[in-house]
Amino acid sequence: MATKLYPPTLSGTIPPFMGTSIEVPFFMNRLVSINQIKSIWLHLHDANTDIDLGTFKTDINSLNDIYNEEKNCYSVTFDLTTIKYKLLISNYYKVQIAYADQAG
Repeated sequence: MATKLYPPTLSGTIPPFMGTSIEVPFFMNRLVSINQIKSIWLHLHDANTDIDLGTFKTDINSLNDIYNEEKNCYSVTFDLTTIKYKLLISNYYKVQIAYADQAG
C-alpha cells in the first residue's frame, strides 16, 4: 500500500523552458526521506487554454540523481518528448510535482 508523501516545495518560479525537457528546482520536504522516494512526477497544464498537457515521471535511485552541486539545490529534469501539444513561448503553464513512494 502506498504511503502519503508530502510534496516537494517548488523553488519560486520555474525557469523558462521549451523543447523536449524541463528542469524543475525544488526543496525536499523535511518529512520525506530520500530513501522513501522511488520517482518524482510532474503534471503540466496550459493555463491559457485549460488543456492538460500530460504527466511525466523521472525515476530516482539516489540523492545524486536529484542534487545539483553546481547550483547547490535539488532539481529534476523531465523528458517531455511525449507531450500532447506543442509548447508555445507566449503561454503560461501550471506545474505540479509529487513524490511516488517505493510501492509506486
